[in-house]
Amino acid sequence: TAQPIRQRAPESTETLRSRLLFQSRKRGIKENDLIFSTFADRYLDSFDLPQLKEYDVMLNQHDNEWDMYNWLIGKDVRAWCVLGSLSLSL
Repeated sequence: TAQPIRQRAPESTETLRSRLLFQSRKRGIKENDLIFSTFADRYLDSFDLPQLKEYDVMLNQHDNEWDMYNWLIGKDVRAWCVLGSLSLSL
């Protein structure tokens, strides 16, 4: 289920990137930790601000890690959130 993004205090691009790197490594289930930490290690440094914001939505605008995992591995083809350019990289 999609959840609204919690409003955060303004953060610099580097702070946002650091937060997303941490959140990619600590998803709540080991399967997602591995998938997202690998993705973040490979791509996050090259993301511009719009891509970082899109990744933030993807990581944080839902309430079920298993739904996300099943979507990522193709077990559940219903998109749990709308993705733009990042969906092609995953």
